[in-house]
Amino acid sequence: CDNFGGVVCSAYGIRLTGPHSEVGEGQVEIYHKGQWGSVCDSNWTIQDATVVCSQLHYESAVSASNVNSGSAGQAVFGDVSCNGREPSLLNCTHPGNGSHSCTSAQNVAVQCKPGTTVRLAGVTSKNGIGRVEVKYQGTWGAICGNSWGTSDASVVCNQLGYGTAQSSTSNVDDIELTTYVWFSNVQCTGDETRIQDCIHSGAVSSCLIFGGV
Repeated sequence: CDNFGGVVCSAYGIRLTGPHSEVGEGQVEIYHKGQWGSVCDSNWTIQDATVVCSQLHYESAVSASNVNSGSAGQAVFGDVSCNGREPSLLNCTHPGNGSHSCTSAQNVAVQCKPGTTVRLAGVTSKNGIGRVEVKYQGTWGAICGNSWGTSDASVVCNQLGYGTAQSSTSNVDDIELTTYVWFSNVQCTGDETRIQDCIHSGAVSSCLIFGGV
C-alpha cells in the first residue's frame, strides 16, 4: 500500500471534549462558521443527549448534565428541545445559532454508551480534517488509502457526526511508523452508516501514505 485514507469533513460538526471524550463522555461542542463553541441549555434532557449520542454513533445516552466551563460567551447553540428521534441536534427545536439565554453553568454534557470505533488523527483533527483511524481488537490503526475516495470519506464524516465530506485525502504524512493498518482497498457506496460496513480487504503489512478526510 502506498497511500492512506483521510478526509476533509463539512463545516458543521459535533464533538465531545474533556478527559473522557474518547469513551463517549464530555462537554458537547458544535463547529459552526469556522469555530467550535459550546452548547448551553437550562433544561438539558436525556432526549437531547440521546440525539447527540446517536449523531456520534454511540449506542445510546446514559446521562445528560450541565457543566460550569466558564465559556458561556463562546456558546454557539442553545435552548434546545429534542424528542430523541431527530437525526441531528440542528433538527431539534431551538432559537437559532448564536441565540440563547444561558449562563456558564448551563453548558451541556453527555455520557454515551460506548460504541464508536472511528476517529480522526493529526494536528487538524479537531476541525474535521485528518487521518482516519479505526479501532480493532482494542487497538487504533490507520486505513490504507489505495482506492480511497469521496464516498469512503462521506461515510466517515457521517459516522463522526459531520454532515458530509468536502473531500478525501490520501497523503497524510504525520503517521507513526509503528501504526497498525487495519483496512485496505475500502469501497463504500456512501450509504453505509459505518466505515466498517464498507467492502474492504482487511489488514496489510505496510502502507506509505494514509487515508484521511
